[in-house]
Amino acid sequence: MEITKAQQKKLKELGKKHGIKLAMIFGSRAKGNPKKDSDLDIAFISSKDEKKYSYYYGELFGDLGTIFKGYDIDLLNLKDVDYFVKYEVARNSRLIIGEPLEYCEFRARAYRMYKDSFDLRRLNDILLEKKHRLLKEKIQCAGI
Repeated sequence: MEITKAQQKKLKELGKKHGIKLAMIFGSRAKGNPKKDSDLDIAFISSKDEKKYSYYYGELFGDLGTIFKGYDIDLLNLKDVDYFVKYEVARNSRLIIGEPLEYCEFRARAYRMYKDSFDLRRLNDILLEKKHRLLKEKIQCAGI
């Protein structure tokens, strides 16, 4: 997805207005392989404390809609998601608002958190497999 100079200018203004530190397009449009009906996924980090969250979110959503006319926009506040989602966004995204250095730092942090969680994810997989096996045995014993 190409972003025009006019859109870049409007995005910069939007970033200042809403206190956006970083915003990025992620998903199929960032990868360059969208389907005809693909939405536009935008993740952001705000420097503002969104106390009136629904108002803030609605205004941001509306402003992005005027910049990216004709797209169904999905917004993701990166303050609200876990390390795995941050990693997926960092891995497959393009910066649209913010400083490139901050974007690189975000990507490095997301990767480090994901990498550091390897043992926990492995343990979780083992526990899920064990629960699955026990449930399967109970179902077989019950004759279902």
